[in-house]
Amino acid sequence: MPPQAFEEYSIGLIDFFSKEGRLAQHWPGFVFRPSQQTLAVAIAHSLRGERWLLAESGTGTGKTLAYLVPALLGSKRTVIATSTRTLQDQLFFRDMAMLESLLPQKPSTALLKGRRNYLCLLRFEQHQAQYLTAQAKVGLPYVGNVAENAAFHSQFCLWVEQTETGERSEIEMPDNWPLWEQLCAGEENCLGHECPLKENCFLSRARKKAERAQLIIVNHALLFADLALKARLGDKAFFILPEYDALVVDEAHDMEAAATENFVYGLSNRELEFLSRDILRMATRQGGLWGSLGAHLAAASNAFFAPWVENAHAQQPIKLTAEDLSRGESLFQTLKALGSLCNETQNEDKAGAPLQLLARRIAWAEHNWKGLAFAENYVRWAQRRGLHWVAKAAPIDVGPLLQQNLYARVRSGVLTSATLTTGQAEQTDFAYVAQRLGFQEGTWDSLHVPSPFDYSKQAALYLPAHMPPPDSPLFPQALNQELWALISLFGGRTLALFTSLRQMQHSFEQLAPQLSVPALLQGSRPRQALLEAFVQTPSVLFGSHSFWEGVDIPGEALRLVTIDKIPFAVPTEPLTEARLDALRKRRLNPFSSYQLPQAALRLKQGFGRLIRNSDDYGVVALMDSRLRTKNYGEYLLSSLPRAKQLLTWMEVKHFHEGKAGLPA
Repeated sequence: MPPQAFEEYSIGLIDFFSKEGRLAQHWPGFVFRPSQQTLAVAIAHSLRGERWLLAESGTGTGKTLAYLVPALLGSKRTVIATSTRTLQDQLFFRDMAMLESLLPQKPSTALLKGRRNYLCLLRFEQHQAQYLTAQAKVGLPYVGNVAENAAFHSQFCLWVEQTETGERSEIEMPDNWPLWEQLCAGEENCLGHECPLKENCFLSRARKKAERAQLIIVNHALLFADLALKARLGDKAFFILPEYDALVVDEAHDMEAAATENFVYGLSNRELEFLSRDILRMATRQGGLWGSLGAHLAAASNAFFAPWVENAHAQQPIKLTAEDLSRGESLFQTLKALGSLCNETQNEDKAGAPLQLLARRIAWAEHNWKGLAFAENYVRWAQRRGLHWVAKAAPIDVGPLLQQNLYARVRSGVLTSATLTTGQAEQTDFAYVAQRLGFQEGTWDSLHVPSPFDYSKQAALYLPAHMPPPDSPLFPQALNQELWALISLFGGRTLALFTSLRQMQHSFEQLAPQLSVPALLQGSRPRQALLEAFVQTPSVLFGSHSFWEGVDIPGEALRLVTIDKIPFAVPTEPLTEARLDALRKRRLNPFSSYQLPQAALRLKQGFGRLIRNSDDYGVVALMDSRLRTKNYGEYLLSSLPRAKQLLTWMEVKHFHEGKAGLPA
């Protein structure tokens, strides 16, 4: 776009977000924010040029509209990636649907999720045939709560008749409904072009719509799964997303973790157990080498996983050694032989679609073994998953992977979040995030847009001076006593955040019987159900990792956020340990260059749960005495919003009573 044309376009954007603009006239609850105008223009400039923008947008800025409007008005095919499927739905069905009515022309848009979110019609037909045959024994097709699942079955069938998308979020399923895994369009179930119902395939239709769309809404997992497939396979038949020209990543502080997870190689003994079972079934129809190779695969898998399986008490990850990988050589050779056998059998046109599915699973297992054994700059470990074990290899540094597979292909992009900077809040230092995500110097721009909230008046930061150090044996009891006093003072309305599941469980068990308000525990119900219950009745929600971010509870329901410890990554966890070692080899201090800024971002996320609108108020209680006693405490505190600091329980009481209008 010529400079003059872009200037006119920028003026149009500013008008759109102005006090008298279209948003002010038509958007419910719109509040004029100059910072939102600034952010929208900067995002538009990045999307229309060939630059990447790192934009930290403080809570309450309105960043969602600030990136949606330029993306909808732009001429490039743009992908917007959110952190969760729930946020995808909010963007597509609420925000974008309302915006489209305000724009001069309606762009083509699409919502795309991972394949397991879509119903497979062929699998459903096969299930129905089984269900009708066994109708006299209605519990037969089900596992788990037979009565609940059977009651839901008729409702589910009615949904199948009516749905146009086949997307599971359209219908409320019972928790962990066991049939969905059998009925969804998972990779292992898909016949692809050989499917007799391919013309009506929900997944295929969703992907075709995305191919025609100018704007595509996805989640982090889908975005990076697509990048990983393109990097590893290079076969367009396996690609998830069409080619796109620009990218917006919301909640970009999660990018490194999402990229790491999707560039992982992994094999589980359960996966190989099922694979060998299905190969032996194929042997009953095909004969030949199928039976012996299926048995070899089972034996090789058992031999590879045996040292860990026999260690029945092992709970922590175990690093893989050269000896472990050598023990897996038989497994690798068996998978190679099975791949050759699949090719020979397919060339003879035997077994049809079932063989194609089996061949795909064997090829994927071989591919994962190669990565597990040979991928460079990866760390390898084994860990327990319930009753089974998985061997994994994860990239130590995702920066080069992102450079090669994202930035080299997509030259216009925006990474935005409320937490992208570390250190002194007013310095807005993006260096840590830029380095971790692989940006080369001079290839990116940055923008910090502060929150419109007045934290100095709305929030207080409680740093109890009497707390023992976190490594003291007295800490758990002191933590629970402090939590009980605070929760009682606020009448519930508390989000209690923990850095470990063990401490969360301990505090819940000790405090729940003593509290006069309901106590809700992460994992006891689905996340959304817990949040709804928390809003409906004054209560306390005990949460760990998944509640540190993505929780939006404005108003009276939340007045207190507690954090037990500084959220440092566990240094003995294999991936963290490997990243720290890599920094040492570069003669960098791993604590100051990785652990400390990472903890600062995490702490900012936890703090950010409290103030969600201009009328909110409350207290964030940080129970870790190291924030006052260690040199790095000042660094961490300076990364947080400028809230009033309190050191005693009585100061908290006076602050709360003053804000709530209670008699002193």
